[in-house]
Amino acid sequence: MKPTVFKKGKTALLSYELPHRVHTAQIYPKKAPNGSTIIIYGHTSGVRILWRGGRRLKQSSETSKTNQRQAKTNGTQGDAIAVENDIVDDNNRVAEARRLEAFEDAEFESDEEELDAQSPVPSIIQHVDLAIPSEVLHIAIPGLPSAGTSVTKDQVPQILHDRVVFTVASVDSSIRVISLPISPPSNARKAAAKSSKTASKWGEEMAVIHGQYGHAQIPGGVAMTWTPRHSLLGGSRSDVDMLDIDEAIAPRSARQKVEWDLIIASHSADVSGILQIFRLPLASGQGKRVLPESAPPIFPCQTRYLPSPAVCVAFSPNTFPATRHMQLLVADSKGCIKVYDPFRTPLDSKRVVRAEELLTPEQSISRLGEWVASFNTGFEVPKTGSINAPATAQRKRILDAKWATGGRSIITLLADGEWGVWDIDHTGSNASRTSATKRVDNTTFAIGGFLVAVSGSEVVAGSQKPRSSRALAPMTPNTRRTREENLFQDHSIPIGPVARGGISVASLVSASGGVPEDSVVIRYGTYVCRISNLAQFWARSASGSSGSLHGPGLSRVEGIDTRGEYINGIQQFDVPAAKARPASPRDLLVVAEHRLLILTENTNTHERGRILFAREAEHDEIIVQEEMDIDQKLLEGGQLNLDGIDNMLDGMASGATTAPTGRRVGFAT
Repeated sequence: MKPTVFKKGKTALLSYELPHRVHTAQIYPKKAPNGSTIIIYGHTSGVRILWRGGRRLKQSSETSKTNQRQAKTNGTQGDAIAVENDIVDDNNRVAEARRLEAFEDAEFESDEEELDAQSPVPSIIQHVDLAIPSEVLHIAIPGLPSAGTSVTKDQVPQILHDRVVFTVASVDSSIRVISLPISPPSNARKAAAKSSKTASKWGEEMAVIHGQYGHAQIPGGVAMTWTPRHSLLGGSRSDVDMLDIDEAIAPRSARQKVEWDLIIASHSADVSGILQIFRLPLASGQGKRVLPESAPPIFPCQTRYLPSPAVCVAFSPNTFPATRHMQLLVADSKGCIKVYDPFRTPLDSKRVVRAEELLTPEQSISRLGEWVASFNTGFEVPKTGSINAPATAQRKRILDAKWATGGRSIITLLADGEWGVWDIDHTGSNASRTSATKRVDNTTFAIGGFLVAVSGSEVVAGSQKPRSSRALAPMTPNTRRTREENLFQDHSIPIGPVARGGISVASLVSASGGVPEDSVVIRYGTYVCRISNLAQFWARSASGSSGSLHGPGLSRVEGIDTRGEYINGIQQFDVPAAKARPASPRDLLVVAEHRLLILTENTNTHERGRILFAREAEHDEIIVQEEMDIDQKLLEGGQLNLDGIDNMLDGMASGATTAPTGRRVGFAT
């Protein structure tokens, strides 16, 4: 896959044109062994997995090793007999699988790819396609502990270290949980897989939740996480109980026996709206499937009916053993966001249970679950309604909602371009300034504003309310550029049923051990903006000093050209902690209808400028030193005039002169 590169100023845009329609994409949180970033996107014919960057696949000795391995396989009598029996017994399926396994594992170069002016970002080194009978509309990936946390390797399922695991929802109302090796396949195996008829070409496994056992209509979204099985089968769990789970698995013998489950949450518009929770046990043994067989039907372990269809669902960004790692964010279409804990004992069920009332583990799980928080958007009057008719008022519609600040808050985007943050724990930057009466109001954002103005208003990023076109805006460089653009462009964005938007949140562990540093990207129509550090922006908003040009405020993302296609999603690439600390913008993955776009900072331009500046400074220093040496010789010969003495004094003040004894001296300034 070769992209088309567009450069503009400090940014570069890479455009990958695709032969199919793309609906969604996700960036896997764990990198491949060769350092590649894994991108998964769903399209009209299935799923494609991309390995981007890292060490490239070797091309030289790969073919010879494969041929030697195939010759050895074909020349062994025992293997030939086994293959012949497999052909007779299993109609070539086992033979095909063995033929693919005969290829050597991929080998990589010793060094990573060097970037130049023609290739400002890492390239795609490998890709594979997974065929699915219907279009893939949604993809969910499990959360993994961020680098720098105290979570150990034993507190994460082994499958998440060795394989890529994700969930997809299709237009046939089915949900599939897929796993495949995390390392990219070799080119030889990929070439052989094209002619193979086996069901698993890349070593993938698939567990299917059919529509007749789950959703009757097309799922509107899906989310997934993981948890130890014993925390679900106890029949009762609270936040206090979860604090002791880490100690329960502390012994090494106990850690080796921990059994894990994948938890899948999905929603659809069945009835008035439905939320379903699925539990898939992960196999821990060697030589067997990791995911359960899809032949037995997989039924939901919980079903919850909603007052209106949901817009999105998302599990908490915290992972086990955090106390809230199972909390689920559910945003509906009528302006309400709720937090649901699927395996928490309801308050009305915390009583003494008699022996005859004991339930099986499956029955116990189906009766668990509690709604722990609720937030509502403000009201608006539709264009066809009247302000004097309160019955026509309705709550603002939610386009998207995501967890932020480590599960302590929720950032929301509304259909009229308003965005805001709900402070769940009242631990935000302005919590101390908020009165007790305001804290119990679940309709008020802790911070927020309007991305764009409506009804002919002016576009002002980060404003607290839409500004009229006649109002005077402060003349900062940011607003001045916006005013100049408005003279020649129309930034009005349609609202209402046709509004499109979404939120992307990428977290980094705080260096001080406090609230995670969140990078937020919000898209609304064709308008894309970012907050480099949400915690700093929150603190500045609380003090009333948001909107500074050089501060960590809300700024517009320039350079995204989709060639007129709708934006279906935006994701943020991971960055090393050293690069993210100065709040440098992350590279963005933009999902258009028939293309993938990667927006990146043109670091090569900065590097060349830094080298050129260093060379010029070094050249100037040499010239100055030569002049100082000439003045020194004239001074020793008694021929230095007053101008030369002034030059020497200036050089001595800057610490760049040479004393008569040959020693460099300098003066503190």
